[in-house]
Amino acid sequence: MATKSKLWCGFLEAGDKASPVVRDSTLDTGNPATVYLFNFKRSAILEYRKTIVEELLRELTKDEEPLAADLRKEYKRVRAGFTPRRERQLRPPTRVRRAAQETEESGDDDFDDDAPTMPAFDDDSAPEADPSDA
Repeated sequence: MATKSKLWCGFLEAGDKASPVVRDSTLDTGNPATVYLFNFKRSAILEYRKTIVEELLRELTKDEEPLAADLRKEYKRVRAGFTPRRERQLRPPTRVRRAAQETEESGDDDFDDDAPTMPAFDDDSAPEADPSDA
């Protein structure tokens, strides 16, 4: 599989699952034992084991060469929405804030943190006034 440019168009001979494919040398799976290939029949970029797939790849025949333009066009469309696994792993996780933390940080609460806490009384459980205090 000679690589003159970053995109290589070929054919994956896999019986019923045979398909024209595109290999982009700039896509990294993050695993040296695997490779990404754009599978034209499935219209998806899939991860394959190198030891298995490299034996099944071949150059496009003269009859298949006109397909290369459609292959590249469809690959570019699918590639626009694809994030390689390695890039997903390298991104730092996003922090999710709890609603309570956001309220404390924004200062939107109606409570003064320095004010004494008042007990909550129900009408039924409120202490009755002592007549001797009057």
